[in-house]
Amino acid sequence: VIGVLTQRDPAVDEPLQSDLYQIGTLTHIHKMFRFPDGSLRLVVQGLQRFRILQVSQYRPYLKARVELIKETVPAQQEVEVKALAQSALSFFQRVVELSPTLSDELATVAGNLQKPEQLADLIAGNLPTLSTAQKQEFLETVDVHARLERVNKVLVKDLEVLEVGSKIQSQVKSELQK
Repeated sequence: VIGVLTQRDPAVDEPLQSDLYQIGTLTHIHKMFRFPDGSLRLVVQGLQRFRILQVSQYRPYLKARVELIKETVPAQQEVEVKALAQSALSFFQRVVELSPTLSDELATVAGNLQKPEQLADLIAGNLPTLSTAQKQEFLETVDVHARLERVNKVLVKDLEVLEVGSKIQSQVKSELQK
């Protein structure tokens, strides 16, 4: 289990605390790949959000005191959160279907998630239209209801663009066949 944080500027080789966003994800390492150039690639699963309180060590790796962030859905919001999650899943499955860059497996994985907060995180983390800073904003949105509302808004915009693009491709293909 490791903590993962996003750097404000990825070009900084040895970041200080001020170079890092303060909210990150506690993750479980599933696989590690070492490449010939010496770099590493990890396949991780996010477990829980955390906030850095104080960095205590920078070398040979970053070590910090952290506070775990709990995510709860108030009872009065449960029905609306479920509805937002169903809406997000439906939109996301359509986006995956129309997008040439998203794997069809993502729609299956999303459909199998039981928790609305996990669904919102999976979608936000995999949308190619979101910048790193925007993904960080989703990570920092602890309120599940608010996060699902934002995910739905992004999905609606992405879906509109993909549908128009698909329509244009169909028209061009039709004209070329004539």
